[in-house]
Amino acid sequence: MEIHQIRYFAAVAREGNFTRAARSCFVSQPSLSQQILKLEDEIGQPLFQRLGRRAVLTEAGERFQARARRILREIDNARRELADMAETGGRLVVGGIPTVVPFLMPGVLEELRNSDPRLRIELREEILGRIVDSVHSGELDLAVTSRLGPSTELQFEPLITEPIWLVLPVGHPLADQVDISIESLRDEPFVFLGETSSLGHQVTRFLMDVDFDPNVVSKCSQVRTVKNLVAHGLGLSFLPAIAAESQGESNLVYRRLRGISPYRELGIVRHPQRYLGTGARRFCETVKAHAATLRNSTLE
Repeated sequence: MEIHQIRYFAAVAREGNFTRAARSCFVSQPSLSQQILKLEDEIGQPLFQRLGRRAVLTEAGERFQARARRILREIDNARRELADMAETGGRLVVGGIPTVVPFLMPGVLEELRNSDPRLRIELREEILGRIVDSVHSGELDLAVTSRLGPSTELQFEPLITEPIWLVLPVGHPLADQVDISIESLRDEPFVFLGETSSLGHQVTRFLMDVDFDPNVVSKCSQVRTVKNLVAHGLGLSFLPAIAAESQGESNLVYRRLRGISPYRELGIVRHPQRYLGTGARRFCETVKAHAATLRNSTLE
């Protein structure tokens, strides 16, 4: 059994397709398929069901996947530990959800680039479900997300708890109020982030808890789209405090809700069995420092 065969197996399991797996591994599809067949021959059982273009794990494949992940994680941990001993900058792959990356990551990455030019950092912006899968599989070293559910085995280190604010266009009849009652919003149209957004799910759950059924007229995938629609008077929205920009938003106002305080918690996500090298530790320290700055300014 060869390491590259295990990597190919993990790629097919992740992608659910031999062609996409081969592309992600930078090999030809026939070469990857041949190595998977050799691996199945050695194990003595098929690891995948070939359903047209789809590749679905068999029961044996599901059991092997857990072992394969541990093997690849240990190999990667060994490589990182040895790289630290050699005092090389190394490579770090980090992720973040779309409602965090634009507001936190640019400053973090700029500081790390200036303090340690040898450290190569790759950033991937994805929805929460894909971030979780990528940290599990080892594709991501670390990620910054909202709090995960209790069922995950990943480690979540809290950074900040931030309020979720009502966003209105300047000139709206409610914009002059310091705080706004939820009842006064019953007849207002709303612009929300869509079902793939973890923030969208949090806002929906919060509104259900307070028995508020919003009139949703638009669903978007990007915070910037939400802001533009609100600025043009096409609806109100709820966004986290981190999304409130200090400059260039003279057409939007952010207000708290009266008597209720929706919020979300942000933190650093990692696999507890993954080795944290020098670069990863520097990343965590820098993220914490920038999060503290946000907490002391925008979030107050």
